[in-house]
Amino acid sequence: MEENRQNLLLEYMVKKSDTWIKAQTLADKLNVSTRQIRKYIAAINDVCDDCILIKSGPKGYYLIGDNYFSYREKTDHQRADTPQTRQNYIMQKLVASQNGYDVFDFSDELHISIPTIENDLKNIRKTLQSFQLSLKRKKNNICIVGDERAKRSLMRNMIMPDSYNFALKDEVQLLTLHYHFWDLRKNILQILIQENDLFSNDYTLNNIALHVIVMIERIRNGVTLEDNEHDIRTFQNSEQYNSAKQLAQYLSSTYDIQINNAELYYLLVTISNNTTIIDPNAVNIENIDKFIDQKYINIGENVLDKVVQTYHLDPFDNDFKVRFIIHINNLFNRVQSGYLVKNPLTNKLKGTYPLIYDIAVFIAQEFENDYQVHLTEDEIAFIALHIGGYFENSLHNQNKVSCIFIYADYYGIYKKTVEKISNLFSDTLHLKYIISLTQYQQGIYKADLIISAIDMNFNDRYVIIDPFLTDENIDNIRKSTNHILQVNRSQALKSYLHNFVKPDLFYKNPDFKDKFDAIEKMTKMAIDQGFALDSLTESVFQREGLSDTGFNGVAIPHSLREDVLTGFLSFAICETPMTWGEKSVYIVLLIGVNSASRKVFTGVFDILVEVLSEMQNVKELAYARDYDDFLEKLITLTTKI
Repeated sequence: MEENRQNLLLEYMVKKSDTWIKAQTLADKLNVSTRQIRKYIAAINDVCDDCILIKSGPKGYYLIGDNYFSYREKTDHQRADTPQTRQNYIMQKLVASQNGYDVFDFSDELHISIPTIENDLKNIRKTLQSFQLSLKRKKNNICIVGDERAKRSLMRNMIMPDSYNFALKDEVQLLTLHYHFWDLRKNILQILIQENDLFSNDYTLNNIALHVIVMIERIRNGVTLEDNEHDIRTFQNSEQYNSAKQLAQYLSSTYDIQINNAELYYLLVTISNNTTIIDPNAVNIENIDKFIDQKYINIGENVLDKVVQTYHLDPFDNDFKVRFIIHINNLFNRVQSGYLVKNPLTNKLKGTYPLIYDIAVFIAQEFENDYQVHLTEDEIAFIALHIGGYFENSLHNQNKVSCIFIYADYYGIYKKTVEKISNLFSDTLHLKYIISLTQYQQGIYKADLIISAIDMNFNDRYVIIDPFLTDENIDNIRKSTNHILQVNRSQALKSYLHNFVKPDLFYKNPDFKDKFDAIEKMTKMAIDQGFALDSLTESVFQREGLSDTGFNGVAIPHSLREDVLTGFLSFAICETPMTWGEKSVYIVLLIGVNSASRKVFTGVFDILVEVLSEMQNVKELAYARDYDDFLEKLITLTTKI
């Protein structure tokens, strides 16, 4: 655990190298004390005998970027004690060397025997085969042979670890120049998005940056791509072509390299397959056909319908559909151009989120069956990210108030306001859209609440705020949020109770002799109506035998087994209390919950118990005239909780 946190600290500081970071900021990031941060940094600096990696001062801590590679070189040697680490080291050396490498040099550098090296080379050969590369050996000298594009693919694969927030951690032997990855990434982002109106996400932007770094490295080492098959002039009128030319000019001047037409072509291919001219924020379900071919809209919607039917999910909302369809459009374009994308989270998603990954595999199978499109595991993992992100947002935001924040952009002042609102209402408010006044269209963007810096004639509930957030603004947002939460909760409870409380399983003043007779008759009716298996009666009796379920004028018999086919609540109300063991009860509530309804029912049950814990509420419900009157009273009482 200590070593893991130390590595997390280092990763974070590498991204912000050559800048001061406060000790408390680091402590908050790792959820430890500032004293512990001092210990971690001391341990890191101990590795560097001849230099200091992280220096301290009144402003906090400062990672010296130029010393980072010395640190990595030493730690790499210290960690070269596993076959995988050794094999990565050997492949890095081989792919970076044009003249090959001597096996005895590997033995000396890694402090291992020649037989161990030979054994590692067997495994390396298998790895290289997946990249259409091979090992060539002449006496003690070995080298990697194969197409230059394949070698670059291998290099990218070794540089990018199985982590989303990678920062070029293991490229010491692979790269000869210290690349400030995040600075380079920022400059690429500016050229692509700010100057050429292209759009990219963090994953695809990393792919472009990684391609660029490997390209620079190979050109600097005298290895260039040669390709006479493609005429780049056919792309001259595209935004991607303009950005590729502009990026190539920037790289040529910054890194003193010459980029030929073949290099420019594959840079263009990489940009084209990792960016889009579609602004995701400008697309909604109403106008998506103006941005995406109807063919891909149909493909996306059809496969999502199949997912809902196969996995018994609630229908996906329109926001998710839009993002998913845009992804499908880009995915099919990548497949058609033969571009292979790398996903650093593939293995993690497969092992950690099997259900989500299973849904993504199902989608991939549908594409293969219906459109003869074969997806790699990396592409499947990107689909899994979309599915997983939807589930996470649904679970995280289902009990929050969705909100549209409308701003008049004046030098970005609104960003601080958004950040403050987000922090103050993190538990209750979900900022669904953050859009400018010129973008906003009533009826297109939908949410529970509108927060606006401009007073307009809004149709929905809204709060007007000042340019600089005041206490009164905050109070108004809080009041509106609480009101909407109460209304949403009331509507949800009403829906749940209508679904669970079955009229055919409702009893008014039944002639039950005792609790055994009540359980016998109530469970039999549930079984006869098809809500449960025949074993329900025995299971409920077994549970009742463990501990009497009567309390405060109410009995709640139930099963501990999976006997229920469809979730239900069966109520029996008695104006004159009936005997339940040694107690007297006005209400008997037979609960039937299965795995499918358990999650939804848990929240409802907690509220029901709270309502039924008050004798006044119990008697009010017991005197209900009929099913409809009972349900209305129950809903009214639950919404007051």
